Amino acid sequence: MTWARAMRRILTRDQITVGEQVPLASWLPVRAVVTADALNVRDGPGVSYPLCGVFHLGARIELWYRESGWALTEDGWVSSAYLREEA
Repeated sequence: MTWARAMRRILTRDQITVGEQVPLASWLPVRAVVTADALNVRDGPGVSYPLCGVFHLGARIELWYRESGWALTEDGWVSSAYLREEA
């Protein structure tokens, strides 16, 4: 799934309408470090979605959105359980 498709799905699902004010902080990325040896990247927020990549231990990534224990990165969705936020 492309970055643009993922963001369109989030905006559509959350029913954000044109002209609605959304706090800027909710769209700013959060930096995190991968704590698992290999962290699967998926096309959606859940294990039923196909794999589309992998991050390795120590990788630094940006999280753009979170939902039910999953985080959206530029490459796809990852489980938040294997991330440590950076200050």
